[in-house]
Amino acid sequence: MRHSLRIAVDIPLLIFRPVVVDPTDALQEFCHDNPSVDEGRIMDPLIIAGKPVVCLLLQEIKNRDMPKRRYAIESLGHIGSTEAIKELELLLCDETEFEFIRADALVAIWQIDRSIGERHALMNRRRDDKVGYIARKLLEGNVPWLRKRTYADAVLARPYWSGTEP
Repeated sequence: MRHSLRIAVDIPLLIFRPVVVDPTDALQEFCHDNPSVDEGRIMDPLIIAGKPVVCLLLQEIKNRDMPKRRYAIESLGHIGSTEAIKELELLLCDETEFEFIRADALVAIWQIDRSIGERHALMNRRRDDKVGYIARKLLEGNVPWLRKRTYADAVLARPYWSGTEP
């Protein structure tokens, strides 16, 4: 009984007293291959680091050979920093990028700022590729796999995947 009381007290402390993480350490932990980390928790070091890691991520995602680049782009949507929108828009509009990278950028923009995301989705909805498919799904509201991962989710290691991405 005493152990469960301790857990009940610790959980609110984690949520209201943020864990301070050095952004460089968070990025290194994210890039490090750790097969024991569940796929849904790969982004957690970045989400826990929060807005201070955004500047580093914005530089890193320019590198097409970045390990876990798609997760890095997705994490920007979860962190929700508006300073990421410009770089995400550049990725989305770059026809030389892979479709899935461009689609990930669209989803991240949508998560950060719904009105900007909707504008981009409307512009891309007629495309006959992954970007168009995702744009249509976002506009239809048919995105059961789109759920924002919060700081508390990451700190408490809650499962992320609630559905499957199309």
